[in-house]
Amino acid sequence: MYKIIARFSLILLLVPFLPISAFTFYWDSLGGEPGFSVDVPGSWDYHYKKAENGVLFTASQDGSLLEVRSMLLDREYSQLELVNLRAARLTAKYNSVRLLREDTVKDRQEMHMTIWDVHHKGRSYREYAAFLSNGSKAIILSLLVPVEDVKKRQVVLANAVYSLKMEGFSKGEPPEEVEPKQDILSESAKTELMNVIIFNRPKKKGEKE
Repeated sequence: MYKIIARFSLILLLVPFLPISAFTFYWDSLGGEPGFSVDVPGSWDYHYKKAENGVLFTASQDGSLLEVRSMLLDREYSQLELVNLRAARLTAKYNSVRLLREDTVKDRQEMHMTIWDVHHKGRSYREYAAFLSNGSKAIILSLLVPVEDVKKRQVVLANAVYSLKMEGFSKGEPPEEVEPKQDILSESAKTELMNVIIFNRPKKKGEKE
């Protein structure tokens, strides 16, 4: 089952020291999938639904979509397999998907992150996806943002990534008084992969790029 704790978080926005409301969503495992908790802006609309192998939590506002997918897999997946799993979901939904970058997250070496360039119905997006796994249990946190809103949504991304706690992991506490960065990938991340992975879904009749 789930529970929600509403609170105020002091997060640095474009206006310094302006507090915004947030809530912590807690999920307790029902079918073997890992329980988790994550912080989400209080003004966003949220939903959750139970799936066959886990649960999907979503929060959205003005074209931005935050998802936390908690799963019990049939076996232990490698990092590459988890990335390919995310790629498959993206390509099933959007016209064009391109992997731009991947690496570990600063101060969370147990968490892997990918950045995707997404195009759908004439609009461009960035998707940030973070991966946690423990044996056959995995969590994928993702934030899909219109390209024009990437800068203003960085605080939402950083807050979600650093607050995410997975049942069975002792890590997950954000660094004390952390100021969300424009780039939360580790310093070793490449600005662009040499061999860019591009996925294109065949367009439906009459569908825009």
